[in-house]
Amino acid sequence: MSRSFFPRFAFVLLISLGLVSGLRAALSDEVLATDWSFFKGDPAGAEQPTFSDSTWEKVTLPHTWTAMDENTRGFGWYRRTIDLPAQSPGQRYFLRFEAASLVADVYLNGKKLGQHRGGFTSFCYEITDVMKPGANQLAVRVDNTRFEDIAPLSGDFTIFGGLYRDVHLLKTDGLCINPLIDGAPGVAVSQSNVTPASAAIKVVTALSDKRATKTAPAAVQTTILDATGNPVAAQTTPIGMNASSITQQFALPKPHLWNGIADPYLYSVKVAVVSGGKVLDTVTQPLGLRTIAFSKTNGLTLNGRPYRMLGVCRHQDSAHGWAISKADQDADMALIREIGANAVRLAHYPHSDYFYELCDRNGILAWAEVPNVNEIRDTPAFTENARQQLRELIRQQGNHPSIFAWSLWNELGLNAEPTKLITQLKQDAHQLDPSRPTTAAADGRVRDKFPNVCPVTDILALNKYPGWYEGTPESMNGLLDGFQKFAARQPVGVSEYGAGANILQHEQNLTTRPAPNGQWHPEEWQNTVHEADWAAIAKRPFIWGSFLWNLFDFASAGRNEGNMRSINDKGLITRDRKIKKDAFYFYKASWSPEPVVYITSRRDAVRLVPNTPIKVYSNADNVQLKLNGVPLPGAQRTGVIYRWPSATLRPGDNIVEVSATRAGKAVTDRVVWKLDPTAKVPLPPAKKGATGHDAHVK
Repeated sequence: MSRSFFPRFAFVLLISLGLVSGLRAALSDEVLATDWSFFKGDPAGAEQPTFSDSTWEKVTLPHTWTAMDENTRGFGWYRRTIDLPAQSPGQRYFLRFEAASLVADVYLNGKKLGQHRGGFTSFCYEITDVMKPGANQLAVRVDNTRFEDIAPLSGDFTIFGGLYRDVHLLKTDGLCINPLIDGAPGVAVSQSNVTPASAAIKVVTALSDKRATKTAPAAVQTTILDATGNPVAAQTTPIGMNASSITQQFALPKPHLWNGIADPYLYSVKVAVVSGGKVLDTVTQPLGLRTIAFSKTNGLTLNGRPYRMLGVCRHQDSAHGWAISKADQDADMALIREIGANAVRLAHYPHSDYFYELCDRNGILAWAEVPNVNEIRDTPAFTENARQQLRELIRQQGNHPSIFAWSLWNELGLNAEPTKLITQLKQDAHQLDPSRPTTAAADGRVRDKFPNVCPVTDILALNKYPGWYEGTPESMNGLLDGFQKFAARQPVGVSEYGAGANILQHEQNLTTRPAPNGQWHPEEWQNTVHEADWAAIAKRPFIWGSFLWNLFDFASAGRNEGNMRSINDKGLITRDRKIKKDAFYFYKASWSPEPVVYITSRRDAVRLVPNTPIKVYSNADNVQLKLNGVPLPGAQRTGVIYRWPSATLRPGDNIVEVSATRAGKAVTDRVVWKLDPTAKVPLPPAKKGATGHDAHVK
């Protein structure tokens, strides 16, 4: 790419939205959720219709076999009967899988439809010539073992296995919008020259025609609808003989822009294939119009205005592993909105169609990533699969306005030199989508070992954990300034930062970081780290965005720390989404317009010594604290942090109350702490030279 593409290091994006799963209204799109049989293992002949699965487990999709056994990787089989009517002349049927981890071999009536290699993107097969009237036996072998040609080869997260997203049965006419190209919806929407005065929109519709007679006239009718469903532009284009696609151009005057969380306005693009007055197929895609620019000195602008990304990271993980429902994803989005974030890094792989849609509708800017994590292989097979996974991600998700960049790697540097591969992927990304920049998440290993790879992407971000894996929380200041100098050409952001926390472990007045790989992860230290890290990030306007790691605790099969096995506890919310840690409210007070007043260390409810600090997070005014009904003066305030350095608890229960006002609205919080020097509570490692309870500063 020529340097003129980056005037003064600015990268302008002109992006549109599309709902990847599409809305096929002409015939049908049936989700095959129930009546599946599952077996963990690899029995011979399981693909054959005559194979008996009567003893197999009955499951509902989405499903994963490793939800309870996170270290299990291997084979699993899924079988289901699909009852199909006799085909009407010209009708076609397809099976579309939203994802299968990691390799899926798909059979219908004993015939292999194909194999998909990659655990996070959709794939689709036509079954028209294989199906029969009545019962059809679908069998899917899924394998989540490690493959040397498939990313991710490693990573700090559990690789769950199974059909963990939806499976669709599509029915179309003989002439249809093609669902077979890399699992994409078949309608690609792009835009250019977007201003408040006008926007240019291009719609490319991929076609597949298996009609016995192709002489009947047909056309593609495309209508752009506003948010209320009223048409604002329309165009009909005849389909020529053997046409594989139709391109249509639109000029939209005075567009209503998609403007992040303030106004995530969405148009929709409805594409219909018609012939002889009959609708043969339709796909509806949302459309969002906006521009983004990145600058090395001034960060990010949205629609020409400064816009600091306040971001969190998220894995597609819950107490059910990767088998998460739409309700689970709705709940995650509600928590992202509650904390006040306006951006999310969807680590470390493509997430579901539905979650990108949620980002679109809620105005959340999204970092989309391919699973090149830690390791790669310098082989043709790995390169081919990496390019495939990137191609599928971009074609399937490229219509979403929420996505602001394609991320090509995270913390590479454990083995092979990655520059050649990443350069190829950048070229692929720009060919497939010239409108978005590429990015990456770098840490010290790749920067020091393979310095040539960091300058490849158009923008760059930093994974660093001052106060947890290295240094002090305050050392984030120097790290950011040094990173800006290192990335001399690229705009820079922060892709990960944070610290672990077990909500059952507490230690007051802690000044030295605990061992990150040890068993003591007090919640109070996570607060200290995030307070200092965010202070350093917030005062540097050149940072285009930051993403705290992580909004939720998540499964990581190799970990044994913080008195929890197989869990990365850096989340601000527990993995089951039931408890928000203290640091969640620090960010809510810092980012959200909602009034917040929150007493920290509330779960340190049984105290061993009477003297204690009290800390409150609040974005309100006139914050007043009472201990056992008596006002405590002398608060020390730093931003949203209010501190009372020393308070004295009385034996037994102590009531701590805080009140404040914001924009005329009163907010309060209340906790009860019990002073009991004889209590048995989780305690930190003893301090050298101290004995008994005095060894533990509680």
